[in-house]
Amino acid sequence: MGRCEPNGAPLMSRALCLALMGRLKRGAGFAAIALASASAAAQDQTGHHSPSSFAEETVARFEALVPQATFSSDPLDPLQVSVTDHPEWGEATLNLHRLYGYCQTVELEVCRSEIERLMIALTAKVEDPDASDLRIIIRDAQYWAYTEQIAKETGSLPVHRKIGDDLYAILALDGAQTIRVAVPADLEAFGLSQTVAWERAAEQTGLVIPPLPLGRDFAGGLLGFEGDEYTGTMLLYLPQWAEIAARAGPDLVVSITSDQLVIAGVMPEGERLEEFKTLVAQDCAAAARCISPHVYRFRDGQWAIAN
Repeated sequence: MGRCEPNGAPLMSRALCLALMGRLKRGAGFAAIALASASAAAQDQTGHHSPSSFAEETVARFEALVPQATFSSDPLDPLQVSVTDHPEWGEATLNLHRLYGYCQTVELEVCRSEIERLMIALTAKVEDPDASDLRIIIRDAQYWAYTEQIAKETGSLPVHRKIGDDLYAILALDGAQTIRVAVPADLEAFGLSQTVAWERAAEQTGLVIPPLPLGRDFAGGLLGFEGDEYTGTMLLYLPQWAEIAARAGPDLVVSITSDQLVIAGVMPEGERLEEFKTLVAQDCAAAARCISPHVYRFRDGQWAIAN
């Protein structure tokens, strides 16, 4: 029997960990049915059968909340919302794709709660950051492609490093209500070189994430690491993971479905790994802000998608 060792409050993703421990005997087939049923229920309750209707209603709420700003959906992609004249941000772009997907898989009240989180961020005062706010977030290729698109408009690409097939470590600034990516101008304002900024951000992020499984025994199954924001940044520390992988062997697997959950363990190729991949993808689809739907192995000093 495997084990799941949480750090922090229970999360919906606990179902993934328990399923892989063998405590949910119905396996991936049951998970798929449950997910489909939740999606149908959410659509029936919210009436959001299309991205355009979801975007229209959400934008209307934004406009009522921040009447000084102008919100406009892209005609070709209604879930991409441009913001101008925001009293704190000036100009910005809101990507509602993952929020829309999340709201198709959860109950109405849960969806509304997540929208409320975004609305709080819309009205939060933007404070001047300093070097003590430096953190590091991990995001996938989809997020990075979107970031590059925005950077073409702003002319400033966030400070980043690639740490795997489709995973990027990005310098960020931690605020009271929001986390924003850091650009070279931020480091200049702090008087820090990129090298020093990365070192400081890694140290400060390391203080708020679960301990890495150095010296841990994976023989009993999977280990789940839960926490608040930045738990996904556990995957940043490649030299330490090299030590973990050397001890665990080539069958080490890791998933990073959100900033609140990382799962690591040993799993050889075969049916159980394929079930793991399915459950991870489903968990990602059900997460409000999924990082990656993939399962990874540690190869050549970086994270490789387990094909």
